[in-house]
Amino acid sequence: MSKKIDKQEQKAIEEYLSSIPEQLAEDDDEHLAQKGLSYLQSQNQMPVGDVLIKNRKRNAVVISLAVLVLLVCVCTPLIVLTRENPDNIIYYDESRIYFEEADSVSEYNRENHTWFLSFDAMESIVDMDCQVYRFAEDGTLAYIRTELIAQSDVLYLELEYYIKQVSQALSILDRYNYLTDHTNISDIEVSFSMEMIDEMLYHTYAAFEYNGVSYYLNFQCTDENGLEQIVTFMLESAK
Repeated sequence: MSKKIDKQEQKAIEEYLSSIPEQLAEDDDEHLAQKGLSYLQSQNQMPVGDVLIKNRKRNAVVISLAVLVLLVCVCTPLIVLTRENPDNIIYYDESRIYFEEADSVSEYNRENHTWFLSFDAMESIVDMDCQVYRFAEDGTLAYIRTELIAQSDVLYLELEYYIKQVSQALSILDRYNYLTDHTNISDIEVSFSMEMIDEMLYHTYAAFEYNGVSYYLNFQCTDENGLEQIVTFMLESAK
């Protein structure tokens, strides 16, 4: 009698084991591990009349099932991550970024065969600082940060802007996730927020994308229409 029950039990468990990979592939069932544990509990003891049958074979199968449940718990998040990341985006350690000084964005373009938009041709620039930030893992470009001051008879501008080519988010640019206004400049959609300070300067945050590269602007300007002028000038630098 006990041999017959052992065979039935073993067959049932083997069928359950063989079904788990298919369930995982089709459903990504986050409760699958719990189901396995419930199955363990239900199969841990099997009554035969008033006697509980326990044997080494069943214990071995139970241990195997426990190991499989553990693997399911570990592998399920990886499968979900793969499905949510179809482009195989590389996520670098943002805490390991170093920087190097650069003469200008234009100089960086010449040395690296890139076509990033810049302000380098602006004649009214009186001071400029440019830094290139790279991921320590392989030296890949994280972003370029440039600060400049421009001044003329009709305009005063303090500008900080970032150039980012990687697709992953960077915490230094989180501020630009909350821009509430939108406008179109030369067929480019620009998100921005603007406020007036000291009744003479317009403080603006803005962001846009051009040719797969993201640009983030933080500037103070005496011209209310400074955003349009700045973005237009940047686009002109690509011609």
